[in-house]
Amino acid sequence: MRFAASLLAFVGVVAACHDSRVGPEQGSLRLTVAVAPSVLTVGDTTSVLMRLRNLGSDSVTLTVGGCEILPYIVAEPSGNVVYPGGGHWYCIASIGRLTLGPGAEKTQTLIVRGVAAPVATDPGASIGPGQYLIYATLNSPQFPLRAESVPLAVQ
Repeated sequence: MRFAASLLAFVGVVAACHDSRVGPEQGSLRLTVAVAPSVLTVGDTTSVLMRLRNLGSDSVTLTVGGCEILPYIVAEPSGNVVYPGGGHWYCIASIGRLTLGPGAEKTQTLIVRGVAAPVATDPGASIGPGQYLIYATLNSPQFPLRAESVPLAVQ
């Protein structure tokens, strides 16, 4: 029981510490974010593709939390995190391993919807008119990667 509580606390801390991430590349691993289209009108959606790639010639095995790649949407110019709600991810208390062979990748897609007025109870990534930056972090204590931010506008 004590181990489970410690594990839950560890995963929560790792998921909440998105501001302490290093750059988008560490060793042979690279984390990127792409948004297409990057300008939305209210009612439209866009796809955010997050990609973790092993650019090296050897396999890489990493320890990951319950959520592997964590997306964030930040309002500009305030810097407030608007997604996820509350600004932090809370992932299940499980630790796993992810192995990426040479040239392999792990991808994750987030659908973002432009809305006239965001609803706090909306479980998805719905954002109102404005300028935003989107980035992702890797939930791994060995490889604390943070992708470079990419712009998104809702008109």
